[in-house]
Amino acid sequence: MNHELKEVITTKVSAIYEKIKGYREHLHQNPELSYKEFNTMEYVAAKLKEIGLPYEKGLAGTGIVGIIRSSKHSENQACIGLRADLDALPIQEQNTASYKSKVDGIMHACGHDVHTSILLGTAEILFELREDLEHPVKLIFQPGEEKNPGGASLLIEAGVLENPKVKEMYALHVFPELEVGKFGMRSGLYMASSDELHLEIIIPDRAEIKGTFRTMNEEWREKAAILLMDLANNLENKYRGNVNLIVSKGYPFLKNDMELTEKLKTKFESFFGQENIEGLALRMTSEDFSFYSQTIPVCFFRLGVGNKEQGIIYSVHHPKFDVDSACLKTGMLAMIQAAL
Repeated sequence: MNHELKEVITTKVSAIYEKIKGYREHLHQNPELSYKEFNTMEYVAAKLKEIGLPYEKGLAGTGIVGIIRSSKHSENQACIGLRADLDALPIQEQNTASYKSKVDGIMHACGHDVHTSILLGTAEILFELREDLEHPVKLIFQPGEEKNPGGASLLIEAGVLENPKVKEMYALHVFPELEVGKFGMRSGLYMASSDELHLEIIIPDRAEIKGTFRTMNEEWREKAAILLMDLANNLENKYRGNVNLIVSKGYPFLKNDMELTEKLKTKFESFFGQENIEGLALRMTSEDFSFYSQTIPVCFFRLGVGNKEQGIIYSVHHPKFDVDSACLKTGMLAMIQAAL
């Protein structure tokens, strides 16, 4: 990226920061659970309409997809995908901020309000810079990341990667372990698969066990499910009871495309400085962005949102989770670079 374009982007991001901060605070105050993000969808649609972007809503129920094209792009030209998730969690917020959740028992405790606001800001700036885009950009606002079967899988079934075809996709995710201004990246395998288990044992009364099992290997994932079924059958035969085991397939493992990730890392190092780009360890957590990674090249990276001096130290899914709002700026700058 040349110096002139870098200055233009930085100036535009600063100019809309307060507005995007307002978006985030509105979304944080009005969280909705997985597959019930109807008001969130309408809010996003209204903002895309203000920008002047064409969009389609109601995909997989509450998903919304917009497209940015320049005058030189054809309708069928392959595009770059940028994704944000919409849903909140069934958690009672314990923060006292002016923008705390207004909905009892529901909270944006995983930063999806941040992701959505960042993508809305990114959309506005990319639309203004659309003649500089080499490829069209598809903006994917996805429902249901937090709950099986995963909104990503439903959007893929609905054809989100087609018409026009998505050639590669990017997503960021808040990461309180990193201070605001920093990013975490990892090429190759990054996050585990996750399947749900429900084991019911009846001898003569009943006991239930629920949980998940996670793997970094698809072959072992399939084998483990078979072994668990065999174990359940053996218990049933040995103790003459009834053992019912249900294995609900969840999210596959997430694998970042190495070439795509290294390319974006180089961009980030140039823009933000090498000292602000950190490597990531393998994680046994899961993320439904992995469904995209099984189909097309992707890069899923971490956005630093922590600020120890301000007490912003709590992890995602914690009732006191929050972010340093300056991450909205760095997040927009990052997603814009992914698209250019």
